[in-house]
Amino acid sequence: MNIVIKVEILTSHKILTDLGKITTGLYNCANYQRQKAWKETGKIPNYFDQTRELKDHRLSRLLYAQVAQQTLRELDRGYKSWYALRKKDERAKQKL
Repeated sequence: MNIVIKVEILTSHKILTDLGKITTGLYNCANYQRQKAWKETGKIPNYFDQTRELKDHRLSRLLYAQVAQQTLRELDRGYKSWYALRKKDERAKQKL
């Protein structure tokens, strides 16, 4: 009985670890796209454009749609915060 429980815990742990790695990969991919767009055009893609663009990405397809969307929303929220700070604070503009 104890062996079965340990196997289930290890399996659950592996699944969660793998999902975490996939989610991190999607976040990093989207972040790279945003950084590249910012350097090339001075504009940042919005959440909706990036979601549409990454919908068929291999990492997005491995996740539940809601998980992928929430990952991109978190990235978008971070960029909005950074951009608002950048508009308000002269020191933030100089770091780029």
